[in-house]
Amino acid sequence: MIYGPGMLDAGMTLNYGQLVVDNEMIKMIKHAAQGVPVNDYTIAADVIKAVGPRGHYLMESHTMENLHIQSDTTLFDRQTREDWTAQGKKTVNEKALDKAKDILENYTPAPVSDKARERMTEIIDEATKRYAK
Repeated sequence: MIYGPGMLDAGMTLNYGQLVVDNEMIKMIKHAAQGVPVNDYTIAADVIKAVGPRGHYLMESHTMENLHIQSDTTLFDRQTREDWTAQGKKTVNEKALDKAKDILENYTPAPVSDKARERMTEIIDEATKRYAK
């Protein structure tokens, strides 16, 4: 990978909002790559039978309960542009920047274990010996 999540301008710029958007996309891709579970519940044959050939599934409780499974997103709005605009909702970029600011201001990372800290020190020492001149 030459550059990755959050990078703009051919990798010359890191944008925290873009990093949040890219993270959301990566989560959706990872979820899709796991495949679709196929079992009695996910097939929902009883729902298919109840709805029938000319019905629709969008208002069925099974559909509503499982709608979020494929793409549980906090950034992307699934409404039509007309409804979304009429409600004055924020753009993806605005939401991503808000989330990035919140993370920067409020996130407390888990402490690094002593074992991990020791290994990082070893890596730095090895690199220093190898590349310091």
